[in-house]
Amino acid sequence: MGNLRKSGERVRVAVQVTDTLSGTEVVSERFDGDLSDVFELQDRVTEQIVVNIAPDIEAQERERLRRAPITNLNAWELFQRGLWHTAQLNREDLAEGMRLLEQSIALDSNQSAPHAHLAFHLTTALRLGSEFDEQTIRRGLALADRALMLDPNESLAYVARGRTNCSLGHTLQGLSEVQTAVDINPNSHRAHTAVGWTHTFYLGNFEAAIPHFEASLRCMPKGQQRGIPLSQLAATYSNLGRVQEAIQLLHEAIKHLPKFYTLYGHLAACFGAEGNFDEAGKMLKRAIQLEPRFSIEFAEKSLAGAHPIFVEQTLTGLRAAGLRETADD
Repeated sequence: MGNLRKSGERVRVAVQVTDTLSGTEVVSERFDGDLSDVFELQDRVTEQIVVNIAPDIEAQERERLRRAPITNLNAWELFQRGLWHTAQLNREDLAEGMRLLEQSIALDSNQSAPHAHLAFHLTTALRLGSEFDEQTIRRGLALADRALMLDPNESLAYVARGRTNCSLGHTLQGLSEVQTAVDINPNSHRAHTAVGWTHTFYLGNFEAAIPHFEASLRCMPKGQQRGIPLSQLAATYSNLGRVQEAIQLLHEAIKHLPKFYTLYGHLAACFGAEGNFDEAGKMLKRAIQLEPRFSIEFAEKSLAGAHPIFVEQTLTGLRAAGLRETADD
């Protein structure tokens, strides 16, 4: 429901969208525009409604399929179930999610999205501590290329290619590819996040990264996936010396991704840099509970290819927090 008010050549549209089952208000927005460009205003209204309700619809569908007997799932259902697992961002769920994506592709190899998501999550696995395997990386590129052959407008395939090329050291090529993903789909939170992370993690262009993370958060106003741009914006802030802001964002990110060990490790580094060793110790303990391999040695592997300033600040904070050098210490 909603209403429209007009004043001269200006128009104001108020929109409310309500979940009819729960009575919960899902969207409540106000839009201003000119009558001379009413179609642009209409597009903005539609876009904002979709951005707000899509995460809820997708989450409900994935939860339904997660509980379904796996023997009854078709290719699309396997794909959706795989996405539920990969979204949890821990090693076990990520492995299960990628296995389900493989099964989806085996049942139907002519769908672009499963190829793109599998390519994307191969690079996620690297950042969660999987061993760097060039054959796996090359397969990621092949999967992304297959996705683009099936659908040249599959923006996530460009994100996957960009992340993969950055992992291989081809940073400027990777940046170009993730920017292409944004150009294809300006509403893709993953595409905006990828551009921001390329600037922060690989290039050390921290100020340049901030607008991209902010755009990602606008594209994902709710839902579990907000945890990623929140955490990466926090990493950007901490590298700019805005440590208290980083800590606030990390606490918010944990609400979305409570089992993502890197959030606790980053909080530990922030508290260590601030000299708050009691809180740093608590965060390290939780990070190690979630990822028993977590150590300086393990962190160095996950930071492979990162900009030297990013690496130095991260390791300095973790050492200040008291993180052990190896998992055997």
